[in-house]
Parts: sequence; structure tokens; C-alpha cells
Amino acid sequence: MSKRKKILNKGDIDLSQLIFEIWNYKFPILIIVFISMICGVGMNYSKINKTEFTINIPYSVLYHSSRVVDLCNVGNLACLNKLSSDALIRLIGYNWDYDAKKKIIFSTTSSPLTIENYSDKFNKINQIITNEILKSTIYEINEIEKTMDPENLKNSVFIEKYMKIKKLNYAINNGEKAFFFGYPSIKKKPIEIFPIIVFSFLVGIFIAFIYVSINVNLLSRKKP
Repeated sequence: MSKRKKILNKGDIDLSQLIFEIWNYKFPILIIVFISMICGVGMNYSKINKTEFTINIPYSVLYHSSRVVDLCNVGNLACLNKLSSDALIRLIGYNWDYDAKKKIIFSTTSSPLTIENYSDKFNKINQIITNEILKSTIYEINEIEKTMDPENLKNSVFIEKYMKIKKLNYAINNGEKAFFFGYPSIKKKPIEIFPIIVFSFLVGIFIAFIYVSINVNLLSRKKP
């Protein structure tokens, strides 16, 4: 009588014997994999059962505060937009974030507001930021005009700065806002059950392989 070959012999795996043993243990393997998948789904039930929504709002920065302008180098638009966007997020709340490349503000929640409520909320925030910029321009204009003399009027840098602040003040007084916000979109997040099932399946296969290997080796030792 030929001896049963061991599956886990070092450097010596008989493929036909391996397939034969897997077929012999097909029902235990199926049961183990099935139980593993059930456990995986059960342990992640709260995630699977949880309904979440993604809110995306297109936006762009139209005007920057003087503080932001002072912190960035002249003409560094990326720096200006980043600092202005950071200031916006701090005001909205840290459950929001932004994507500078896609130019969207986004958040994930299980209880979204209506589109109208989001529009109203962001319009109010926009007005708050715009009012802060307006106050800053009024202060800067007053300070510049206090120091205005014939010598400063000959200084092109001084005049350029003064005119920029005046233009910004004029724009805001005529209804311009610091930010532009597009129409909000609310989308239900897809339930990510597939990765859970795949992972649970692989874990089940791994456990089943160990089970089959142990049993085959035990039977091989018992046989003469």
C-alpha cells in the first residue's frame, strides 16, 4: 500500500494530491468559507447598515482678506486660495473639507440638510467673510489716507496698493462676495460590502487551507 503524501513537505508539493485532498474536504472548506463570510458581514453590520450621504458644493475664491495677502508672496495664487479656503473651512466646521484641484467643498453625513438649507448656510458664511474683508478695506483706506502726502503720491507702489484696496472696497459695496458657491449636490454613498465579502472569503480560504493541511498531515502520520 502506498503511503499518503504530505501536502506540507518542504519543497515537495504534489499538485494532483493537493487537488485530491481539497476535493475530499470540499464540504468542510465550503462551511468554513461560508462561516467566515457570515462573520465578516456580521462584524461590519453597523457599517453596512449605515446610510451616509456626500455633499459636494462647487466654489471659487473671488477676493482675499488683507491678512491672507500679507502672508503670501505677490502673485502666489495657490497660497492665496489655500489660506482663504482654510479660513472658510474653520468657519464652516471641521467636518467639512475642500479639494483645491476639483474646486469643491465636501462633507459626509448620515443626516443631510436640504439643498436650500445648505445654500442659505453658505450664503450667510459668505456674507460674514465678505463683511470682514470690507471692514479691513475701510480701515486700510483710512490709514493710507492719513499718511497721504505729495511724496507718497509719487510712489507707484503706494498708489498701486491704495487703488487695489479702493477697487476691492468698491466691488464689495456693490454686491460682490468673497466666494462663489455653486449648486449643492447630495448623493447617497454606495454601501461598500464587496471589499468586506472578498476579505472574509480570503480569510475563510486561509483557515480552510490550514484545516485541510493539519488533517492531511495527521492522517499521514497515523498510516503505516
